[in-house]
Amino acid sequence: MKTLTRVILLLGVTLAAGVFVWVGAGRALHAVLSIGALGYGAIVLVQLVVFVVLGLAWSLVCPGVKPWVTMWGRLVREGGETCLPFSEVGGLVFGGRAIMLFGADWTLATASSLIDVAAEGTGEAPFVLFGLQLLGAHIGILPAMAIESMLSAVLSVGFLIPGGIGVQEAAYVALGHLFGMPAHLSLLRRARDIGIGVPSLLSWQALEARGLRTDGSTMT
Repeated sequence: MKTLTRVILLLGVTLAAGVFVWVGAGRALHAVLSIGALGYGAIVLVQLVVFVVLGLAWSLVCPGVKPWVTMWGRLVREGGETCLPFSEVGGLVFGGRAIMLFGADWTLATASSLIDVAAEGTGEAPFVLFGLQLLGAHIGILPAMAIESMLSAVLSVGFLIPGGIGVQEAAYVALGHLFGMPAHLSLLRRARDIGIGVPSLLSWQALEARGLRTDGSTMT
């Protein structure tokens, strides 16, 4: 039964990620072309640095778990939140499951994930700042944090919609009128979500598949 559950999860996550890319990749590609490959690479790099910091912070409340494991788990969690139809709850579950593959028990993974949520609010502010710079707009750190806070609130309300598709874009349009920022920043965020989230989910699923072959033994 445990093996069957893991197979179903493996297939479900892979299918959902594929659907997300199919639905959102076309519009996201147009946004990437507007800033060029170097600009897109810079956005992804900046966000990866943020996730490294968040992963290190997570490791502080996960005694015995190596920092690189929580960094990777943080990326898996982000992929679950942005690329799958499970919203933040799904992201928490998948991120916790990812670090469990490397020895964290269920209680530690769950409790530490909930604590890590407190640090998440600042994670998108660097993207807002840097993305707007690439689009030729300028905004301060406080407005950027306000934008992210309001966007998070809107996405929480629309948690039933897979990956927040449509909700995120509409929220950015509304916030663009309030703060004078380009509305297609949302498409850059969508492109970033695909570039970071999908590979992270696929790496997790590869390890889950490996676990099936080794009869679910814990890796060290």
